[in-house]
Amino acid sequence: MLINKGAKRRIFRWICQVFWQKKWGILIEKESESLIFTGLKIPRDYF
Repeated sequence: MLINKGAKRRIFRWICQVFWQKKWGILIEKESESLIFTGLKIPRDYF
């Protein structure tokens, strides 16, 4: 099955988005308690 370049790019971008969302979600969960004490706020929207 042949996939055109646009579809490949879309799939790759989607995989990257999912990966980064999960990675940053985990980091934010780990750091959120310490960041609350420092007074920093992290926006929940990354787009």
